[in-house]
Formats: sequence, C-alpha cells, structure tokens
Amino acid sequence: MNIRDKENNLFEKWMKKEGRKPFIKDGSPSPDEYSKSKTRILFILKDANFGINDEDKEIGNFDDSSYDQRKDLEKNPHVWWNRVRNWCAFLLNPRIEWDEVKKKDVAESLAPFSFMQLKKNAGGGSVNAGTLWDVAKEDSLEIKEQIAIYHPDFIVCCGVGEIVYKIIFSGRSPLNYTPHGVGYWKVNREDDSNRKYTYVIDYCHPSARFGKKIEGVVAFGLVNSINHLIKKRYF
Repeated sequence: MNIRDKENNLFEKWMKKEGRKPFIKDGSPSPDEYSKSKTRILFILKDANFGINDEDKEIGNFDDSSYDQRKDLEKNPHVWWNRVRNWCAFLLNPRIEWDEVKKKDVAESLAPFSFMQLKKNAGGGSVNAGTLWDVAKEDSLEIKEQIAIYHPDFIVCCGVGEIVYKIIFSGRSPLNYTPHGVGYWKVNREDDSNRKYTYVIDYCHPSARFGKKIEGVVAFGLVNSINHLIKKRYF
C-alpha cells in the first residue's frame, strides 16, 4: 500500500471520532517526491486556521466538510506557506542565497517533504497549549500511526516538540542541543530502515513573531542543525 492509500485509510477511521469536524486531511503533497528524498523530513504543526472560534464551535456555525490540505500544497499553497518554503528551500540546497530562496516556487519546494497538523479538526487563528496536550493524548495512537507512514529521519516539531516527544513517543530524556543551540531528541526507529534513530527537532512555529529581519537566520538555523546531525552520522 502506498503513502496516499495509507493516509486515506487512516483518515477514514480518524474522522469518525467525535469532535473531529471539519477534519483536515494532511501529510504528503507529493508522495513520489517524498519517497525519493535521501533524507525524509516530516513537519508537525499545530492546527489549520479556518477562522473557527470557540463560539462558532458551540453553536455549530461552521462548514463541517473535510478539507484536503495536501491538494492545496501540491497545486496552490496559501501565501502563509511562503515562510515554510524558505525553510524547505534551504534544506534542499544549503548553499542557496536568500534572494534566490524567495523566488523559489512554493509548491515545488514543499513537494519533497510531508506536513502534519497535530490537531486534525480546524480551528481559529491560535490554539492554546492545553488544548494541544489534550488532543495529543486523545489521538496519540492515530498521530503515531500517521507519523509511521512517512518513516521520517527527522521530525521538525513547529512549537509542539515537547508534546510530540513526551506524549506520542513516551520520551523522558532531556533535550540534546546542536552546537548552535537547537534542541532535539532521538527516538528508536520501529521500521525496517537501516537507520537506528529518528530525530525530533524542537523548533519554532512558522508563525512565530520573530520578524522579517531574521527570517533567513531562522531558516538557515534549521538546515544547519539537521546537517550537523547528518554529518556526525548520528543515525
């Protein structure tokens, strides 16, 4: 069974759980490109912003149809994904210059990666940490099953690192740090890969308010950290 079939089979079960509407179908926008990647990288974000606040949820004032984020990322990503494009462009070519990064096609840059929302039902412009911890506990089996679909070498946790490590992987070790101060944990692989570990990177969310002045620094900080772990043969 291929990546897309595995995703869809999981989502059919997952979206039947109570309170999971509107359900976000996410993951790999281009399974073929992802499968060809020498280093497989999965991003885990918080939730999709559909402008649905708590009051809307209480009175049912929203469209509860499922939304396939994979299709948008494949063909026409929202402008919000431009910052993620910057990160991905550096990961694909660490020697690229910033002016060239900003010219890269967004969909093309995202294609070799996979993207999960921790919280599968869409929400508003923000979500509090307590909600994310609760969601991770309630959906831990499904979240872990989806992660396993991608056999990732690296999981870039965008503002949800501690939740993913402690709840999904039941980890208890303290953070390790790269020479430039980016935190990470390593977890044992449970697939048939010849690599021993998956690295869980504790990184910021793309929406973090660090300003345009250091966008390039933040983007390069991620690729620098991942390349350090690869070069040190920490797999």
